[in-house]
Amino acid sequence: SKPLVPAPAEYDPASLADRSAKKAAFIDKRVPVRGRRVLEIGCGRGEVCRTLAERYQCNTVGVDVSTYKEWANSVPQVQLLQRDLSQDPSD
Repeated sequence: SKPLVPAPAEYDPASLADRSAKKAAFIDKRVPVRGRRVLEIGCGRGEVCRTLAERYQCNTVGVDVSTYKEWANSVPQVQLLQRDLSQDPSD
């Protein structure tokens, strides 16, 4: 009778922006990122990378096994790469 997930994640632009702002603040609180380079593995649509770059003036590199149409909305301080990190790069 109890759901596994109390409320499923929403993917509208406002919810994504809110969630990425919270994640970026969480990261910066534990490891100050202002002005630094940040690597996010499993970046998905790149929201956290963009938020870190815009709010904390850092350069970010996001890596994901898939590409997303949202990557087209990237900012200059963000580089988003499609890579499968489990594969040998010489293959």
